[in-house]
Amino acid sequence: MPEDPFHIPLRGGWVLYDPAHYWIIREYDVQMDWPAPQGAVSQGTIASALQYQDADDGFPIIKRIAQKIRISSFVDNDNSFDFDIREGDVPESDFVLSAFGLPEPPGFEGKRPTRWYLWVGLAGIGCLVLSAVFAWRKRRAVGKT
Repeated sequence: MPEDPFHIPLRGGWVLYDPAHYWIIREYDVQMDWPAPQGAVSQGTIASALQYQDADDGFPIIKRIAQKIRISSFVDNDNSFDFDIREGDVPESDFVLSAFGLPEPPGFEGKRPTRWYLWVGLAGIGCLVLSAVFAWRKRRAVGKT
């Protein structure tokens, strides 16, 4: 069975979680065996520190990641990724296919489909209630005669 070329064997490391803030990851440092050309294996490390900002309700939202990647002699990168993620109300129209540049299915013109199954279900429940009332009245009428 051939080895998966996208699998990077982890050799060790640590992860620092913050239990007071929904168990978010604050930092990590892992060592791994990284596949190199011609089937060789290089040893490397990835270390990151993550920063968060609290939303209005106190939920942490990722703000920044500072990352260091060292793989033997051929990779030595320091990267940082800044995020500007905000909570907000999003209209339902942003979740239709046309919002992503895809065509809508036939018969859908941006309006919500009628939920006929709800009306059928309500009519069925109404019939059951009426039949229970009529059965009760029939038993009551038979008991009086």
